[in-house]
Parts: sequence; structure tokens; C-alpha cells
Amino acid sequence: MSELEKLTSIPKLYSVEQDLESVKKIPDKIREGICVDREMPDIGGDGFSIEHTEVFPFFRSSKGDSFKRYQSAIQESKRVIEFEKIDVYYQDFPTFLKKLGILERSKFKENIIQAIKEKSEKFKKYKHYEINGLWLEFPEYISFPNSDSTAYMLQDDIYEVLMDCPFDFFAYGNVQGLLFISKDFLSKMKSGYSICEHFFLEINNGKDFMIFEAKAKEKIVETPLVELRVDARKDMYFVTEDMCIRHMYHIQVNFQNAKETQLVASLYCDDLITDVTSFEEDDGTYKVSFIYEGIEGKLETNFQDVLNFYFSNLPFEAGEKISLHVSQHNDKNKQKIFTGIKRLVLDRGNTIDIYVTPHHQVLRPENVGIFRVGDLVHDAR
Repeated sequence: MSELEKLTSIPKLYSVEQDLESVKKIPDKIREGICVDREMPDIGGDGFSIEHTEVFPFFRSSKGDSFKRYQSAIQESKRVIEFEKIDVYYQDFPTFLKKLGILERSKFKENIIQAIKEKSEKFKKYKHYEINGLWLEFPEYISFPNSDSTAYMLQDDIYEVLMDCPFDFFAYGNVQGLLFISKDFLSKMKSGYSICEHFFLEINNGKDFMIFEAKAKEKIVETPLVELRVDARKDMYFVTEDMCIRHMYHIQVNFQNAKETQLVASLYCDDLITDVTSFEEDDGTYKVSFIYEGIEGKLETNFQDVLNFYFSNLPFEAGEKISLHVSQHNDKNKQKIFTGIKRLVLDRGNTIDIYVTPHHQVLRPENVGIFRVGDLVHDAR
């Protein structure tokens, strides 16, 4: 779509009631079709212009090597659990961030600042209208606490570049909604308005992040009729200093035309499947004992905010280290067993329950325990 087609397709266009009359009327003029496609700037209206740019939290723009890196990061962090009737795919989110180089902070704020500066420089060569605006489009998977994007834009370093730029008004938001606000009114809001320095990453947005996907096997005798259920925590938690996500801790797949079979329990540590020796559930807390390549472990968790590991027969070679960072796809199996995200799978034939632990770095320290049981085996080779 052209910039104008994209703008007119947005269902909700807002303006601030107390703002300048010339800016307040722009959403109505757009709905009435009093706009034309242009090149410099992108959209021309009745006494106003709008220059458009996209801003992303992980890469600079939607073109070039940075976007290819984003796409490859999605593919390289895809994992699969295979069942008789379906394969379940999921996004290994810690690996996704690691592939992008996003460890402490996203690049969202610096990309907003850079986009404003670049468009301000180009605007010197553009045709000027009575009032001229800059449209900052955020991806659909970005949202803000209490839907208040202005609180994010009022951070000092973003605010300063907005005030220094040649544009008279701004529009920011995504394909669901766009807020129009004048530079003058934005300056009035700066004092006494709560400022927010983080945003939410809506990882259940299937168009951008494949957190969960079920794919039917190609060679099955009977087509499975499937019901899906997902349980997620209401509150979000930080995965970087400025980015929050919502933890989906339980996924249930029901096959309506299948019979119940004997329960089969499996425990995955990242992409490794372990042998479950026992498990029990008490009031939402699961205790799972498992073994993998001689390493014995026990997991106690409610898959939401409490997580305890117990290990024995954990061999160490001379100089070897195991850290508490979230394990990555190419880490040693021992590291994955130790700190990999755990997925408990309970397969009853007609129902599959998948319980997922959050990665332990985001949990409160008092709710996490990692314990060694017995003596470590030291190999002095």
C-alpha cells in the first residue's frame, strides 16, 4: 500500500481535544478523503502535509541486511516438539533476542531519535504547507502501558529531538490506531506528565512472532479436529531493561475425535528431551524428576513465578564453567539441562498439555533456587 492507503486503512485516528484547531481537524480531513499521495512529503492535505517513516525496536529499517538478520533470527530460534498427529512449533525467545544482539536494551528509542533526525534533514528539501507533520509508525506488536504512547515519547532524549525538528505536529502509533498531536501541546504535557521508559512486546502477534503453531502431520489416517487453549499471566515482566512480554505458561491441544490413552510425560530442556522418572502435581506446583546422559535433576515450579532446580551427578571437566545465563541453541547439552527453558509435556492421546517455565533471569531472586545434590564429579584430564 501507498502511505496514503495505509493511513486511511487505520481504523482509529485520534487527536487531543485541547490541541490546536488546525491539528484537531486532521483526522476528520483524512476520513473525508481530502488528501493526495505525494513523494516529498508523502501525503498532502488541505493545508497540511505528512511525512511517513517506520520505526522498529530491533533494526533500523525494513530494508537491507538488518531486516534479513531479523528474519533469520526468527527462523533460527524456531523449535519443534513432535507428536503422533501434529508437530508443535514455538519461538525460543531468549535465542531470538541473542541472535539480534538485544541483551540489555532494545534499539527502539535510538531508532526513533535517528528517524526523526533523518526526516528532519530531508524535510529541508520538501514542499512546505501551512502545517507539516511527521508520522512515526510503530510495528503492530508494540504497545505501551495503559496504551499511552505519549508517555514514552516524552523521555528527555526523544522529546528534545522532537522539539528541535522542523515539523509542527506528530502522529505516532501502529496500524490499529494513530494519535495526532501538535508540537505546541506536546511541550505543554512535558511538565508534570508521567514518563514511561519501557514498552510491551506483544509476542502473541502471529504475523510477526510465532510463539506457538500447531501443524498437522502430512500422513495421518483421520483428520484431527483440534481445540486450542492458552493460559498467560496477566502481568508482564521485563526481558530487557526497556521491554516487557507476557508469559504464556500453559498450552493445551484437544483432539475432539481421539480416545484417551495412557499418560506419557516428557520434559524438554530447550530442545533436549529428558527421561522423566517421576512427576507429581500439588495445587499448581509440579515436581518433576528426570535424567539425561547420567545427569539427574529435579524441577519444582508452578511455571509462572517460582522455579527451583536440583541436580546430582553433574560432571565438570578441568576449567569448565557453567553460567546462569539463559542457554542458547548451540550451547552444550549440559548448559541446556542446567538453565534451559523447561517444557513439561503431558500427552493423554486426546489432550496434550504443554507447561513452559519463564527463563530464570526475569524471576525475582527469592523465587529461584538452583541446588547441587551430592558431590560434583571432577575430571582432571
